[in-house]
Amino acid sequence: LLGDVSDLQNLDLQGHALAAAKSCSKRWSDLMNFDELKNMGFFELSPNSCALSRAVIVLDVQRWRRQDVTGKIEEWIARSKTNAVELWKDGSSLVPWLLATGENYAELSEQWACTGLGHDGMTIEESQQIRRSGFDKKSLRRLGLHTDKFGYLAPHLTTCSGSAKLLRFDGSVRPWLRDRFLNAAPVCALPTSLYGAPWVPPVSTRIKVFCEWAAFLNCSALWWSFMTEDMSCALKDFEAEWQEDEDMWSSRKKDHDWSLDMENMKAMDDVDA
Repeated sequence: LLGDVSDLQNLDLQGHALAAAKSCSKRWSDLMNFDELKNMGFFELSPNSCALSRAVIVLDVQRWRRQDVTGKIEEWIARSKTNAVELWKDGSSLVPWLLATGENYAELSEQWACTGLGHDGMTIEESQQIRRSGFDKKSLRRLGLHTDKFGYLAPHLTTCSGSAKLLRFDGSVRPWLRDRFLNAAPVCALPTSLYGAPWVPPVSTRIKVFCEWAAFLNCSALWWSFMTEDMSCALKDFEAEWQEDEDMWSSRKKDHDWSLDMENMKAMDDVDA
């Protein structure tokens, strides 16, 4: 948390039951079956509309109850169970909330929805946006990013962290899990509010973005600069520490036993012959 939550407490919801920020890393068409929704007579939103982020939501509980938002969410869940064709993908819990909310929300600043700080790669749209945002080839190489043969950038590069009020470390390579993966760590713009802070890791890479100097660092390093040693230990997944090794050893043992069985069977066949 880098911002002042009192800004949220004093927010004018403009008669809506909630406020949330848009997250254009996901579009409505990425999440739901628009052809089927149109067949049901639902035309309120464009497939290209940005989804909402649930990283931070401001609720007016009384308005939420009066507008029966919970009931609308339950209605969409019930429809999905009885409809012959799937309405949304992957059993997402986000979609019923999006459909129940529609455009009936107050918009939060994107500074409250800086997400993806634990993602291991970028979509083609995100990759194209980075290339349009003042990063030249030399700068991306200095940050350790590479482009595959289809134009996808990796690891993930987060620029919203520079002005963010909240950082959300979601994704498969979250800092407290990253030591279990071989993926390169995501890269983050150093928040301007932390420039010069004594507890922020001094290791950063300065590059020019649109000819202006900016500092970037490993997102994991940014996370751990907020964590004490005790907090770090509390987050450690001790059960998962050996899981991959245990699975590997078990698989090897099965392969070994199978090889022995094959050798014994061959030996018996040779004797019979």
